[in-house]
Amino acid sequence: MDNKFVRKVRRFTGSLSRDTAIVSAVVGLLLFVTFVTTVVIVTEGANRQEVIYDAAVWRDQPRLSHFAIPYQYNITLTVDVSKDTFGGVEDIDFNVTENGVSLIILHARNLNITSVELANITMIDGKQKKEPEKISVPRFHPWSPHSYLVVYLDKYIDKGSYRMSLKWHSALKKGYTGLYLNDIKSDDEKLVSSQFQASHAREVFPCFDEPDLKAVFYMTIEVESTYKTVLWNTKEIKTVRVPGRGLNSSLADDKRDVVVHEFEKSPVMSSYLVAFVIGNLNAVNTTYTSQKGREVIIRVWGRDDLAKENSAYALNISKGTLMIFEELYDEEYPLTKCDMVGVPSFQAGAMENWGLIIYRESYLFYNKKTDKTSVKGDVNLVVAHELAHMWFGNLVTMKWWNDIWLNEGFATYAQGLATTRTADWDNQGFLMEEFRKRALMIDVFTSSRPASLPESSVNPDEAHNYFDNIAYNKGATILNQLDVVLKGDNFKAGLGRYIDTFKNNNANQTQLWEILDAASNFTAENNFTLGSFMDTWTLQMNLPVVSIEKLTGKKFILSQKRFVIKDEYSKDSPSPYNYQWYVPIKARFYTSRTNRTYSYNAWLKPDSELILDVDSFSDGDFWFINNNGDGYYITRYSLELWDGLIARIENNLNDFSVREQLILLQDTDYLVKAGYYPIDHQIQILNIMFNNSNNYNVLKETMAQIYEIHGKLEKSANETVVEKWDGLWNARFGVLAKRYLKDNTDDYALKLLRSSVFRYCSRLAVEYCTSEAKTMWNNTVVIHPDYKSTVYVVTMREAENQQKQWEDFQKIFLATKLESEQDILKDALAATTDKQLIERYIDMCMNSSMIQPGEGLYIMGRTIAPASPMSANTSTWFMLNNFDKIMETFKGIDLARRDYVQRVVSVAPQEILEKVFKKFEDPTDGYLVKYKDLRNDYLAGKSEALSRNNWISKYQNDILNYSS
Repeated sequence: MDNKFVRKVRRFTGSLSRDTAIVSAVVGLLLFVTFVTTVVIVTEGANRQEVIYDAAVWRDQPRLSHFAIPYQYNITLTVDVSKDTFGGVEDIDFNVTENGVSLIILHARNLNITSVELANITMIDGKQKKEPEKISVPRFHPWSPHSYLVVYLDKYIDKGSYRMSLKWHSALKKGYTGLYLNDIKSDDEKLVSSQFQASHAREVFPCFDEPDLKAVFYMTIEVESTYKTVLWNTKEIKTVRVPGRGLNSSLADDKRDVVVHEFEKSPVMSSYLVAFVIGNLNAVNTTYTSQKGREVIIRVWGRDDLAKENSAYALNISKGTLMIFEELYDEEYPLTKCDMVGVPSFQAGAMENWGLIIYRESYLFYNKKTDKTSVKGDVNLVVAHELAHMWFGNLVTMKWWNDIWLNEGFATYAQGLATTRTADWDNQGFLMEEFRKRALMIDVFTSSRPASLPESSVNPDEAHNYFDNIAYNKGATILNQLDVVLKGDNFKAGLGRYIDTFKNNNANQTQLWEILDAASNFTAENNFTLGSFMDTWTLQMNLPVVSIEKLTGKKFILSQKRFVIKDEYSKDSPSPYNYQWYVPIKARFYTSRTNRTYSYNAWLKPDSELILDVDSFSDGDFWFINNNGDGYYITRYSLELWDGLIARIENNLNDFSVREQLILLQDTDYLVKAGYYPIDHQIQILNIMFNNSNNYNVLKETMAQIYEIHGKLEKSANETVVEKWDGLWNARFGVLAKRYLKDNTDDYALKLLRSSVFRYCSRLAVEYCTSEAKTMWNNTVVIHPDYKSTVYVVTMREAENQQKQWEDFQKIFLATKLESEQDILKDALAATTDKQLIERYIDMCMNSSMIQPGEGLYIMGRTIAPASPMSANTSTWFMLNNFDKIMETFKGIDLARRDYVQRVVSVAPQEILEKVFKKFEDPTDGYLVKYKDLRNDYLAGKSEALSRNNWISKYQNDILNYSS
């Protein structure tokens, strides 16, 4: 007998003995065969609607049939933290929208359901029945492929209101989804938190767990009195202590004191936004007055003294950010409190649960004295992102996960609007990196995807695959483009109207386009609809490359084609628009004859060209396409126009905004990668920016591209070409380091520039930086947080006794509770040049008693694999030889597994790439046969690896022959 089947039976037969469970399994199997081959046909009366339920239909349907619509949950959740268990009772009130219904299907996963009852609570003449009519439930069972709980009725029910009452229990486990125990390095400390997005609410209470099945929630939580912090989405309104009652009635000696916490009724919301935190935390708080005069309390919670010592920054910006979003959306924050909780075990950066936002500690807490400067910016962005969701995502929710970009793209875009006002630095360059650059990293390959997918193509259990750079960063970039096209105020007015129209409800992108079109009068002004324009950006992947060439002395022609970096394995996907876009062109032309600049705003439409006329064109004139970098497209200049533009940039860099300088760097990089430009073009622009810019974002992008090329050439195993490339830059890196390293500025961007210069110099082994790092290590003075990571990396790399130094760092890493300190040390541990120590590091990451599982896998993919060619080789072979073990060890940690596969495949050495491809793609026993959800991430990594190798083949000789 399959043990899995026995376990399934035991989940709904209660506490059975092993023998009884096996007998029940056999009986259940016979019943199951009967269930799945039965067709229930209801035809009661000539005028009665006929409803046919074929088990084969619901078994194969991953989404619920919406004939049962919930409108209210009343839940009492009993959480026994000490015993690692929880259970509950609930009433779900729902409306049936069809006649002749004989079964109700909802969601439940890994819950031992012990009781299901049903009653008709339909009102008669507007009055509730005195005694709800009970409806017998002869049987119920789970259907694990889709996490269904199938409830059979002994009679057919018609349209009306019903109440389902359920009881269940389950186990608390360490993990990252559902209701879980955080991994805390303490034997006497426990912390419980939750993560329900996208489909994990069903692991805590039975529910209709789909985003468009919204309802209000009443929540009561029972815990033992030892745990003082009990948080839910809304304010606590009542607390009752019950001495000696105990939490487990099956234990006669359970006399623990219990505290019952009752909370305010929630707004109408999706089940994935429900959240819980139980433990012993400390908080700091502030208040603000909402748009309509309601006082809202904001609290930041953390372990030990984390909140007390590190939450001032998050608390301050959250207050201002909420006020900004009330103004932007013209809708007040709908709750009376906003809790923000930092927890040690969390997969993503944070989760926007309504009124109870849960963060990784490193994205909520910032201490100027002990944290890197970059943490301040991270906290600002993440807090703004999550608070933006209180409106876009929570108040108005996408109808289904195929449009997750509506939630995440808008929150990412809105975080930019907020941080521009709350940050004490110029945010525009940072937003270009946050939005456009991260989108391009994915969207330039054939392994990309459209932002919006067909609804039927997204299975709820695979929805997590679409929380990616396309949803977040491309979504934000095309919304920024739309904002500029609609001239700001129209966009803002349309958003307010959209929120007001669909608040407490769900919407799709078509409904958003219609409202924005009406608010901006777009169709009347342009002779095509806003939906036609935006669908070319959301319903097909990739982006256009816009080419500008001189047609005659006074005419210039702009054309478009799909920009994509292809390789010998690339497979094209069809596009409903044949990879043509409505491209909003914002351009300027400078004529030296009159020293004037002329602006052009026009549409480059699908399957057409755009002609721009000028009075004359001569030496010293130039075109710039994509003013301020607001358009999501890449611009290719003809050789003649490139030379004119480069000459202007070299002599008058300040004529171009920071965003425009970044556009030039990014576009040139990708045009070289795709073969449109020679490598000389990239070296030209890198030289200009390196020699003339003092902007952090521009110099960081410049240094990053130089180091990326260094890394590619290093993998070619041709030391001569590596030396040639490094020789072009190392002396200038040293000059840059001397300029910034001793600067004690308190300016945010300059502090980041200082640490970035130090980091890239050390990676390239620039002698001045290596010497400075050694001095800082040997000095008794405390190392500045911005320098710590680099100093530790250099110390590890240069250590005479690598094993001793590595073990010293390992001890500190394993002992510290501070995530910020672990972030610094994990880079140092990967900097060893000893292969055996890298293997030990990987083994350490695989050991959940040493490193939290999710964090361990992130370290293996993000830190160890790209650290050096040796680390890449070691990581790739470890992945190939232990793939099933890795997947089993990190089961359920979906984001980390996807990230790991993409990153390791992307750095796989050229000589074993074919082996990697075969291991994943073999149609019989390849990894993708068993792990289908990893396909997109594998293909993205494969595209990066092939692009790197093609680049090396194409350009390494050009670099060898380059004459500066």
